[in-house]
Amino acid sequence: MKKAAAAPRQPRVALLIESSRAYGRGTLSGVAKYIRQHGHWSIFLQEHSMCDEVPAWLKTWEGDGIITRMETPEMASVLKRLGVPAVYLREVPPKLKMCSVLTDNAAVSRLAFEHLKERGFRHFAFCGFNGADYSDERRESFAESVTKAGLRCHVFGATAPPDKASTAQYEEEGLKDGESVVQRYARPAGPQRLPLYRRGGAG
Repeated sequence: MKKAAAAPRQPRVALLIESSRAYGRGTLSGVAKYIRQHGHWSIFLQEHSMCDEVPAWLKTWEGDGIITRMETPEMASVLKRLGVPAVYLREVPPKLKMCSVLTDNAAVSRLAFEHLKERGFRHFAFCGFNGADYSDERRESFAESVTKAGLRCHVFGATAPPDKASTAQYEEEGLKDGESVVQRYARPAGPQRLPLYRRGGAG
């Protein structure tokens, strides 16, 4: 009598992705959909933010792969030491050779501008998080799109960002400027009203 074939080993995958942001929740939903369609993974998931310390269990973890949005310097060294396949969902740290999946921030801003322009707006503003990489890229692209159309873009949030801060710190500083801008333009101001392009959160 033939023995039943052994069940295939399930890949052990760690998901270091925050659920506090829409982007992170969407990514987790996408992973769950993939697993349902293509076979089961053994998932290791722990709630955290992008800028938290690396979980202690990960430093000695024996798995097959990691998908992460954590951006702390320690994360890069842990991944390098573990030597397992990994995918970064943020900018890959310098000197770390690793696959990454990133948002096309320039395209995001171009689409935002086209959306507003098609609806007849002619006065534009950008209020972002100075120093946060995704926000800086979107600011430059949005302002460039507006300028190319022969229009003017007001850029708010000019406070100098702290040096070598985390994304969360850049966002905290930007929110201080953003609150005053939103209050200023919360009510219609006739033909000079500014549509405010405000992007809240890395993604």
